[in-house]
Amino acid sequence: ILDAIAERYPGLAPTVELRPSRAALLEGVKALAQVFEYNNYLLSARLEPSERGFQLSAIAPATVWSQQVLSLRGDLANDFEAKAIAAYLRRCAVDASYTTRYEGSEVVHIFVYA
Repeated sequence: ILDAIAERYPGLAPTVELRPSRAALLEGVKALAQVFEYNNYLLSARLEPSERGFQLSAIAPATVWSQQVLSLRGDLANDFEAKAIAAYLRRCAVDASYTTRYEGSEVVHIFVYA
């Protein structure tokens, strides 16, 4: 997903640098969320930094209902926005994991640095 974004939107895709500053990393995450927003995959996104990582709230993503059903069934998630961000973090050599919760039409991904 991240490669497709970089290829299709070279001016919008985040710059990958090894171990970026916290501010640069969050700017990259914000840029990825905006690509999903520009493509009408989600209505908007909210990025909230925390001490140990950050939280990304995807407002009304196209896959909100299927994400919930797949989660309940224990199947592989189709949380493409989170998968793209996780790939970006790996390429930046930032070790992190994420969990997801659902709040109505919002999908909240909580990323925690290792």
